[in-house]
Amino acid sequence: MGEETIILTFGYPGGSSRFHAVESYLGTDAKDLSSLTPFKVTVGIERDSFFLPETYPDPEVQFLTEDQRYATWIIEFSRPLSNYYRSIHCTAMSIEDVRIRDTLLVLSVLIITLGASLFVNSVVRRLDP
Repeated sequence: MGEETIILTFGYPGGSSRFHAVESYLGTDAKDLSSLTPFKVTVGIERDSFFLPETYPDPEVQFLTEDQRYATWIIEFSRPLSNYYRSIHCTAMSIEDVRIRDTLLVLSVLIITLGASLFVNSVVRRLDP
C-alpha cells in the first residue's frame, strides 16, 4: 500500500513471431519505424507521489505540472540494441497512502491489543467462580 509499479517492455519486432507472420505482406522496402527513430515513453503519476530509486533505468527527464508528476524515457533500437528488448521498471510512492498505511498500522495494533484484552477478561470472568 502506498507504492505502485509499472513495467513497460518494448521489443524489436524483427524477433517476434507476430512480425514474421506478416512479413511476407510488408514487401521488401518495409522498415520498422522504431529502428530508425527513437521514441519517447512518458509515465505520469499524481502530484503528491514520487518516483522511487527502484525506477530503472533513470528517466531522461522528470517534470512537474499543476496536477501531475511525469518521467520520460527515450527508447531506441539502434545498432547495438537492435535485437534486444528494452524495459522500464517504474515504481512510485504516494505520500498520502503512506500516511494512511501508518495510521492503519497503529490502529490495527490498538484494536488487536484491545480486543485480545477484552477477550481474556471475558474468559477469565466466566471461569472465575
